[in-house]
Amino acid sequence: MTAMIKAERLTKIYQRYTSRWERIKALASFGKISCASEFAALREVSFEIDAGDSVAVIGKNGAGKSTLLKVLTGLSPPTAGSLVINGKVGALLQLGAGFHQDYTGAENIFIGGCLLGLTRSEIRTKFEEIVAFAELGEFIHQPVKSYSAGMQARLAFSINTAITPEVLLIDEVLAVGDSYFVSKCIRYLQDLMRGGCTVLLVSHDLSLVRQLCRKAMWLHDGRLMQYGAVAEVCSMYEMWIREEENKEILRRSRQLKHFRSNARAADPGGLRLDAPGPDQIRITDVQVLDAQEQERACFLIGDRLVIRLHYVSTIEYMNPNVGITIERADGLIVCASTLLDDGCEIGLICPGAGWVDAIYDPLFLGPGLYRITVSITLCDPLALGDTNFDRLSHCREFKVEARGRTYNVAVAHPVSWSHIQKNR
Repeated sequence: MTAMIKAERLTKIYQRYTSRWERIKALASFGKISCASEFAALREVSFEIDAGDSVAVIGKNGAGKSTLLKVLTGLSPPTAGSLVINGKVGALLQLGAGFHQDYTGAENIFIGGCLLGLTRSEIRTKFEEIVAFAELGEFIHQPVKSYSAGMQARLAFSINTAITPEVLLIDEVLAVGDSYFVSKCIRYLQDLMRGGCTVLLVSHDLSLVRQLCRKAMWLHDGRLMQYGAVAEVCSMYEMWIREEENKEILRRSRQLKHFRSNARAADPGGLRLDAPGPDQIRITDVQVLDAQEQERACFLIGDRLVIRLHYVSTIEYMNPNVGITIERADGLIVCASTLLDDGCEIGLICPGAGWVDAIYDPLFLGPGLYRITVSITLCDPLALGDTNFDRLSHCREFKVEARGRTYNVAVAHPVSWSHIQKNR
C-alpha cells in the first residue's frame, strides 16, 4: 500500500530568548551574536501513514502535536529529517484565520476560498453548498465581527468543505461549536474517509479519537512514544495520565492543611476521661491504599480502596470508635461510616501504635475528586459534647475515574437485571 505521508527523523528546534533585546541583537548580527537556548519541539519523529488511513495525534499540551501539523503543512520547515507527502493536502488548523471582521460572512467565503486556491468561478459554484452547510441563516449577510466564536467556526469549517483533499490535517477544530454542528462535521469527515481521504487528527477528546480513527500516535515532549491501533495507544496514554495524576494528587494530598480537633469531654460509661484528646490517642497518619496496599490517589470505579488510619495511644481503652467521612470537592458528603454504626469492635487498645483499615471493595463512588476526614472518638454514643480523642479534617485527597463510562454519575451503584416476556 502506498504511503501518503512518510516522515523520517523529523526534528524541529526553536530558539528561545530571555528578552526582546536579545532577539533583536541576534537578528541585527545575522545570527553571529546569540544568547538563545534551543528548544526541541519535535525530536526525531518517524512514521508512515498509508492511503485511506485515519490517524489521531494525542498527547498533553506542549507535546509537539500542533508543531507536527505545521511541519506537515509546510508552514514551518523541519530543522532536520525528511518528509514526503503524496497527494493534495487540506488543513483545518485555525478556524477563522484570514477572516476580515468587517466583511460579511458571504464576502469572507470568497476570501477563504481564494486562500484555499479556488478561483472565483469555483467559489460561486460551491457558494450555496457552503452557505447551506454553515446554516447561519440571514447572519451570512452580517459582518463577521458580530458572530460568536461558534458561528465563526461554522463558517470556517463550511468553507473548507469546498475542497476534496487527498490528505486532510485537522488540529482540534471540533472543540468549538454546538453539539449539533460538531456531529454534522463528524459525519462529513466520515464521508471523506469512506471516499479514501487520509486523515490526521489532533485532539484531546479520546472518545472522538476512538470514534473517527483507526490508528493513533502518542507524542510526549516532542518524542513519538507509541504508534499503532487506536485502542491500544489510547489505553496506554490514559494509563500514563492516571499515573501522572496519581503523583500530583499524592503530592498535593500530603501538603493539605488539615485542622485537628482537640476535644475535651466526659465518657459516661466505663473508664472516666475528664479530658480525652490527642495526648491520649493521637492520629499519626492517614494513607489511601490500592489492592496491593500501595499508596495511591487515582482509582477506577470498581477498584479496591483502603483508608488506613495510623494512631498512637498512651492509654488503655476498650473499643474506641473510628469514623471516616468522604466528601466530594463541591462539599457534598457522599459517604460517612463509623465502627459503631457498622456494628464492629476493635477491642482493647493498649499503649503503643496501631492502625485501622476501612475497606471499600468494590468502590462505588462516581467520577470526581474526594477529601477524607477521620476521627477517633469515645465508644459511648450517649456521651455529651465533643467526644473526639483526635480528628483530622480534609487530611487526604483521592480521585475516582470512570471505567469505560461515557457519562458521569454520583454513585456507580451495582444493578441486577431481570427480564420476563409474556406470550401473547
